[in-house]
This record gives sequence, structure tokens and C-alpha cells, in this order.
Amino acid sequence: MRQWNNDQYGPLLMLPEIRFAYAAVSRLLEPTPPVVTVYAAAGMGKTHLTRSIFGELRRQSPQLALSHVTATEFSAELAKASKEKTIPEFQESYRRLDLFACEDLQTIEGRKNTQQQLLAILDAILAEGGRVLLTSSQSPGKLSRISSKLRSRCQGGVCATIESFSQPSREKLLVHFAEERGFLLTTNVATQLAESLVLSPRELRGTVTRLELLARQLRKPIDCNIAQAVIAETVVPSKPTLSQITKVVAKAFSVSAADLKSQGRLQGLVLPRQLAMFAAREWGGQAYSVIGKYFRRRSHSTIVHACQRVSDRLETDTDFRRIVETVREQLNVHSPSQSNSSTTC
Repeated sequence: MRQWNNDQYGPLLMLPEIRFAYAAVSRLLEPTPPVVTVYAAAGMGKTHLTRSIFGELRRQSPQLALSHVTATEFSAELAKASKEKTIPEFQESYRRLDLFACEDLQTIEGRKNTQQQLLAILDAILAEGGRVLLTSSQSPGKLSRISSKLRSRCQGGVCATIESFSQPSREKLLVHFAEERGFLLTTNVATQLAESLVLSPRELRGTVTRLELLARQLRKPIDCNIAQAVIAETVVPSKPTLSQITKVVAKAFSVSAADLKSQGRLQGLVLPRQLAMFAAREWGGQAYSVIGKYFRRRSHSTIVHACQRVSDRLETDTDFRRIVETVREQLNVHSPSQSNSSTTC
């Protein structure tokens, strides 16, 4: 079992998009809740957030038994224990932890034995008063090949996501990553990069590294010309706007864009409006709050429900799937099944 250690990712930069997830994870410093699940796409900061809270726990209570593993590492350890016939010892090594973090649950979808062992260990930790932090690239409800009991443990505590980062937040991240590497990024350069590159924190960190390497190679200061060269080599497909999505969906269903944005509850508007919300979240990368405001103050739960209804219907309704495919092609985005976006509902 890999124990927590003190390798650092650098200080956690508190931005609006991560604030709710940080607040949820910080509650693990208290007796309740016993389980917190954080979901977001790869590179959005789940591991950094986990290490940050582990560091706080270690500073507050050095005597605590902590362990942080990925689900893949857990599965490999389990396979080794099974081969060596040391399953009881494997289980016991986890049962008495004060805090157990297991990342990337989506990697053990379909692995029934691994899920059963993980569930048994989670229950044992919780029974002893321990706490659990789980992360995934998707919300627990969308992990269709995770057992219902394991999904229930995830949903039984606090679930939090990390939203897509806004341009101001991307600017701050770029400046922050540059400072970590020991150089300053001017406001003009940071703004230029943030406007053009709608990327995850991990990708932005890589952008800063490329920026520095290119400047060294050319023996020039990091200016707007260097930034433009990095932007040019970074292929980032543009995301459709809310206006574009609404117009394309409205046309597909022979209704008006204004009707989709209205408070009207006519039956003929329900499905296209749900699809527009789904597209805004899945393909447009929009935050729940932005979608709710655009569609006339609709709530977070309404949008989540709309996304789920569309996802469910895609599984069973061939005609609807054809309409969605047409909309997708007109918006020039990846198919829903291929999306690994942080905006999964």
C-alpha cells in the first residue's frame, strides 16, 4: 500500500471553480461527512486537491494513518495479494486507516472483484470511524459499470465537481505556474494565452513549460510573439456558444430559439430544451450557473436532470439519436460517447 508522502505539487491556488470542491474535501477535517466524492475530467486538479487536504491533515494530526492510491494501483495490489494468497493481510493494511483516498474510480468499471474488495474496505474504514475521499472523471451516477452498492457509497456522502475554468482563472493559473518555474508572465501575455487556450490546469502548466523552452531556444524574452507561437502549435477545437447551440437545436425541432429560452412549459419544448442544456454542458463546456441563467434562471438540479434524461434517451431511442448526431455535426463537436470533457453531467 502506498502511504501518503510529502512530495509537493506547489500551493493550491484558490479559484472560484475549485472553491466548492475544496470546501467539500475540507470537511474531511471534521468528523462528518465520512465520504466525499470529487469528479472532474483529467487534469482539472483532483490530485492536487487531494494532496492539499492530506497535507493539512498531516500538519494538524501527524499521528493519523493516511493512504492515497489510484484505483489502478489498488487493483494491482489486490491482484498481487491474490496471487500470493495474502488477501487477509491486504485487507487489514487498509482497514485501520483514518483517511483513505482512492482516485480514478472509472478505471475499475467492470472489475467486479476489485469493486467488491474496495467496497468491503470502505465499509470497514467507515465502521471504525475513518473517512474516505474518492475521485472520478465522471459523476458517480454516470459510472454505469460500477456496482450499485459502491455507487451508493459515493452518492451517500458529499459529491462535488470542479467546474471548467473561466478566462480570468486561466490567467491566474498561467501566472501562478510561471512563478513556480521562477519567471514572470506579463499581464498581456497571460491574457493572450488565456483567451486563446481553453485548457485544463494540467494543460496550462504544460503550456507554461513550452513557453519557457521556446523562449530559451530562440534566446528571446517571453512576449506576445512567443505566446502566439505556442498558441499556434496548440490545437484546441473551439466549443460552440450557447447561442449557436440554441439556434441549431431549435432548427432541428422546428421551434424558435426564443421559445427554448423562455419559461414556457409546452410539451413540444421540453425535449429540445433538455437537449440544448445537454449540449451546452457536454459540448459547450458551460457551467451550470451560466446555463441556468441563459435558460431563464433554471436551477442546477433542472440542468442535471435534463442531461440525464438526454443521456438515457440516447441509449434507447434511435430516432432521437439521429437528431442528436445531426445537431452534433452542425456544431462540429465530438460525439457524446467520445467526450472526456470536464463538463460531463
